[in-house]
Amino acid sequence: MLTCAKSNLDEKFVKKAIYHLDAALLNPTLIAETIANFQELQLATVLVNVLLEFLRGKYHIGSSVAIANVLCEAERPSAETSATYFSDGARLANRLVAILSVAIETNEDAMVIHDCYGVILEASLHSRIIW
Repeated sequence: MLTCAKSNLDEKFVKKAIYHLDAALLNPTLIAETIANFQELQLATVLVNVLLEFLRGKYHIGSSVAIANVLCEAERPSAETSATYFSDGARLANRLVAILSVAIETNEDAMVIHDCYGVILEASLHSRIIW
């Protein structure tokens, strides 16, 4: 029988990871304002997928405790921590909608579309601006 341990959530680690994912998604040198090619869409897809996992609290850092915690209820950071996740919530929301639009227009894999919607919903739990 699996017993869930007390919280082992490293809020500083999660906050920094989400900060870097947010910055990468908003960086026009990595992904142009208007996604111009397949490589940019693929990079956006990976960043969105990883961001979704961190927002859901389902990240794997290699330890058996982290994997066990994924099997338990997802760990959530404090409201004070998650309120500061995004550098520019409105811009991130617009970027996610743009990625979603390109994915739909190009008949991209359904998981990309699923993950974009997922990030928008999960991010809105942390930021009213995104909602």
